[in-house]
Amino acid sequence: MANDVLTEELSREQLLRAWERIDVPEGWRAEVRDGKIVMIPSPPSSVYRRIVNAVV
Repeated sequence: MANDVLTEELSREQLLRAWERIDVPEGWRAEVRDGKIVMIPSPPSSVYRRIVNAVV
């Protein structure tokens, strides 16, 4: 997986729109951390997804 770095600052709205458009591979998830979008392996349980859905 390529590790491209976005060098310009994005507004919160731009970051959210970019995050929503990401085509995440099976077994991975995209998260916004410290103003950056990162891809990490998905957890084995659905508890995390319920928490995210409640927050978003």
